[in-house]
Amino acid sequence: MALIDRPFLSLLYIYLFLSSLVITCIKALETNPETQESDRVINLPGQPSNPSISQFSGYVTVNKEHGRALFYWFFEAQSETSKKPLLLWLNGGPGCSSIGYGAASELGPLRVSKDGAGVYFNEYAWSKEANLLFLESPVGVGFSYTNTSSDLTILDDNFVAEDAYTFLVEWLQRFPQYKSRDLFISGESYAGHYVPQLAELVYDRNKDKTKYPLINLKGFIVGNPETNDYYDYKGLLEYAWSHAVISDQLYDKAKQVCDFRVSNWSNDCNAAMNLVFEKYSEIDIYNIYAPTCLINTTSSSFGSNDSLTKANNYMIRRLRIPGGYDPCYSTYSEEYFNRADVQSSLHAKISGNSREKWRVCNDLILNKYNFTVFSVLPIYTKLIKGGLKIWIYSGDADGRVPVIGSRYCIEALGLPLTSSWRSWFHNHQVGGRIVEYEGLTFVTVRGAGHLVPLNKPGEALSLIHSFLSGEPLPTRQTLPRGNSEPFKVNEKVDVYCDDGSHKGTVKDILENSRYVVGFDGQCSEGIVSEQCNLRLHREWDDGSWIPLLLDQRNISGNWDGVKSRKIMLKIKCRLKKPNPVGKAGDKMQQIFRDGKLVEVKSDEEGYDGSWFGAIPEPCHRR
Repeated sequence: MALIDRPFLSLLYIYLFLSSLVITCIKALETNPETQESDRVINLPGQPSNPSISQFSGYVTVNKEHGRALFYWFFEAQSETSKKPLLLWLNGGPGCSSIGYGAASELGPLRVSKDGAGVYFNEYAWSKEANLLFLESPVGVGFSYTNTSSDLTILDDNFVAEDAYTFLVEWLQRFPQYKSRDLFISGESYAGHYVPQLAELVYDRNKDKTKYPLINLKGFIVGNPETNDYYDYKGLLEYAWSHAVISDQLYDKAKQVCDFRVSNWSNDCNAAMNLVFEKYSEIDIYNIYAPTCLINTTSSSFGSNDSLTKANNYMIRRLRIPGGYDPCYSTYSEEYFNRADVQSSLHAKISGNSREKWRVCNDLILNKYNFTVFSVLPIYTKLIKGGLKIWIYSGDADGRVPVIGSRYCIEALGLPLTSSWRSWFHNHQVGGRIVEYEGLTFVTVRGAGHLVPLNKPGEALSLIHSFLSGEPLPTRQTLPRGNSEPFKVNEKVDVYCDDGSHKGTVKDILENSRYVVGFDGQCSEGIVSEQCNLRLHREWDDGSWIPLLLDQRNISGNWDGVKSRKIMLKIKCRLKKPNPVGKAGDKMQQIFRDGKLVEVKSDEEGYDGSWFGAIPEPCHRR
C-alpha cells in the first residue's frame, strides 16, 4: 500500500504545483501590470500640472513577422473611470494621424499650443464622457511603423481593418480592466470606411467565441464620413455650386461629363473636377467660411481619397487669426511631435522604413492606398439589423464631405423615419438639426466644418454626451436665468413658453428645480418649469398666450387667459355659469381639477413635440 501511495502523492504534488503555476501565469497575463505601467506617460513637455490627467502611450505589435506596430495614445476618463465606456477614435485620410488631429487638435484633453512649446487643457475634451483611445492607423501613419516596406504598397480597407482588430485584441490584453467595458468606435472623414468596417469585423468575430475573444462592442459614431463614392461626389459637386464656390457653367459641365457611379472617371470628368478643386484651393475646403492659413507648411492640404487631390497638392497658407477657429492647427502639431523630448515622453520610436519624420498626414500612404471599396452602406444595413447603436454627424460648412452627400447616403438606406427633422440647441442657440430613423440618428452641427470637435467644441461635447449616455439632445430653446440663485416664492419672473416670455409670480417651489408660476392679472394658470425656463423679471414685449381647450369641438364658451398664438394648454378655465356640455364637460372637470399635473404642448416652429409640465389653479373672474 505504501509503495503505491508514494508515486500517487508525488504525481498529485506535481499536478498541484503545475496547476498553481498555470493559474499564476494566467493571472499575470490577465493583468499585465508591468507592460501597462511601462506605457504610462508621466508628463509631457509643457503640460500643465492641473488638472491631473491619467494617460498612456506606446506600441502594440500587430504582425511580429513583418515588424509591424501601431502607436496609440490613451486617456482615462476625467471622472468615474471605472464606469465610463471605452471610445476608440480613428482619423481618415487615408494617411492622417489621430494623434495630430483627434487627440491634439480636436477632442483630446491636451491640445498643442500655437508656439509648439507645450500643451494646454481642453475644457471640451471627450474624456469627460469616456475613456479615450486614439490609434494611428494604418501602419505608416504618424509614429506607427513597419520593418517591411512592402506593407505600404498593399494597404487597403481590409488590411487596415485586420490590423485595427488585432490592435484592439492585444490592447485589451494589456489593459484587461477594459475588456468588459462598453466599446464604441468613432472617427471622421475616410474613417467613415475604417469605423464601420472594424465594427463589422468585431461583430462577425464575436459570434465565434471559441476562436476569437469577445469584444463588448455597442455601436459607432462617425463625423462627415466618406461612405459611398457616388453620393459623396454627387454631394460634393452640388454643395460647391449651392454655396457659390463654382459657376453655373462649371456645375453644368461637371454634371454632364461625370458619372460618379464608376471608379475610373473619364478625361473630361477629371478635367472638370480639377477645376472644381482649383476653385476650392482659394479657400479652406474643410471649412468654407473659415480663414485660410497663409504661411507655407509641409503638411498635406487635402486628406482625401480622390486622384485629383493626389495630383494637386496645393500649398497651405497660414494666417494667425486671434480667437475662434485657427486654420493652422496641423502646423502646431508637427512642430510639437517632432521634438525629441516629446517623443521620448510618449515612448515613440523613430524606427522602421515607413517615414523620416512625424507628419500630420503622410502623402505616401494616400498615394499608394488601394481604394477597393466603393460603398460601406451594406455594412450599415447589416449592423443596424444587428442592433448596434449608430450615429452620423455632419458639420454643415464642410465642402470635402458635405452634409448633402451624407443625406443622400442615409436616404439610400431606406430606413423608416421615427422622428422628423428638427432643431437641437446648445447654449440657447441652434446647434444644428437632428433626424432619427429606425436604427440610425443623423445630426448636423451648424457652422462646423470637417473637424467638428475643433470648429464647434461645445456642440461636439454635447453631441457625444447624448450619443454615449442616451440622453436626447435638447430640441427646444431655453431662456437663461438672470442669476444663479434659486427662485423664491412671490418673486417676479418671466416664463419662457416657446412663443415668448410672460410675466408671472412664483407661487410654489417643487422638487427638481420646478416651480408653480401664476400669470399676473389673469386667470391663474400655474406652469411648472425647470429653472432654465425662468428668469428674474425684466421688461419684455410680451408674446401672446391663449389657453385653448383640449377639444374645442365639444366645449365652447368664454375663457379667461393670457393672449397666445401657438401654446395649447390642456386646461379649462370655467366661469360661474358654465355652458352645458354634458358628460364631456363632467369628464373635463374631473381630469383638470385643481392641483392636477398637466402638460403644455408647443406647436412653435422648430419645437414641435416639446412638452412642459403645468398645474392648474382655480380661475377667478375679474
